[in-house]
Amino acid sequence: SSFGEAAAAKAAAAERAAAQAREAAAMAMASWIDADLPRGEANESHMYDLAAAVVHHGASAGSGHYTVFAREDETASDGVWAQFNDDKVIAADPEDVKASGGYLFFYTRRENTRDSGERTARSAGA
Repeated sequence: SSFGEAAAAKAAAAERAAAQAREAAAMAMASWIDADLPRGEANESHMYDLAAAVVHHGASAGSGHYTVFAREDETASDGVWAQFNDDKVIAADPEDVKASGGYLFFYTRRENTRDSGERTARSAGA
């Protein structure tokens, strides 16, 4: 059916857009990641979790509608997601976010408890 084909094409386009966004975000963030850490610690690995995604619905950026997906608990990588659409807020799951075709993404740095503990121990003179 043409409806099924259109839905499949939209899902494929959303997945391509999401993959492009992930790649672009990684490249754009490369020079900023760990920029605020003291010298010598910048080579340590850090992970970032998606906290929110802005999604545009419409034919062009000049027209249409914007919605936002955001995690309820931004400190947990498995936090509960919600979709904000004007005055409506509904529950969402990570698959909804992945399939949304978002183009503006917000990340939070995941704290590495092992590294944090080592830094605390070093600064305490251990």
